[in-house]
Amino acid sequence: MHTATICCPTRGSLSSSGRIVGGEDTEPGEYAWMAALIKKSSTPPSSTQSPFCGGSLISPGHVLTAATCVREDRQDPSSFLVRIGEHDFANTSETEHRDFNVARIHIHPNFTERSWGLYNDLAILELDNPSEDEPATVCLPKKAGEFKGCGAVVTGWGVTQEGEMTQPLILQQVRVDVYSQEKCRESYQGITNTHLCAGDENGEKDSCQGDTGGPLLVGLEGKWVQVGIVSYGIGCAWPGYPGVYANVSSHLPWIAGQLGPYTLNGTG
Repeated sequence: MHTATICCPTRGSLSSSGRIVGGEDTEPGEYAWMAALIKKSSTPPSSTQSPFCGGSLISPGHVLTAATCVREDRQDPSSFLVRIGEHDFANTSETEHRDFNVARIHIHPNFTERSWGLYNDLAILELDNPSEDEPATVCLPKKAGEFKGCGAVVTGWGVTQEGEMTQPLILQQVRVDVYSQEKCRESYQGITNTHLCAGDENGEKDSCQGDTGGPLLVGLEGKWVQVGIVSYGIGCAWPGYPGVYANVSSHLPWIAGQLGPYTLNGTG
């Protein structure tokens, strides 16, 4: 079995404008590790079936997502599937995607819900019959960090306007800025080093419903590195209320412990 992964190089520029709320299409294959979590039904999933959450492929057999996405399914992982490689749900020939059943769901043992926020909101999905190839995966940070001031990108198929019911068919992206923890605490109580905040000073750019579980990415050393997981926030793109993300770098030991037989970032 291959235990290596291929951390994808960046494509394009972090200076791109646009937002998930309001919409900017990604290019086919630009974020090949992006995962779509899709509820199963009595019929096979249709090409236009909307995902209920996002995620990211971090090894050939593991997807990183938010605990809030799968907490109700932890005893029955057969209730949904994971699609890797999708770009446009309305175009079946544009990119090659694969659907995987989920063998096991690993929710962070310290995942906690409070009236004011979520803590340790991450989970790892163990894929059934993962690819024997070396698929494109996203890199994770090498060490704990805050990443304040970094320009970042969020991707997802969530709604493009708060209150909307229809999700976009094409994977969207938005450029946001990572806030300092001090600035994050001005908007939300209970913020710890397990959180990151990212958004736009004017409240014009944000993730929204349906984007939960998806990645917050920064470009480091020519590669995409996932520093956050879409978790919660007040509204979508409200001024003064950035999105709150699970801080991936604060959970590296736990993540690494769930990846057997693979290794973190394909090392070691």
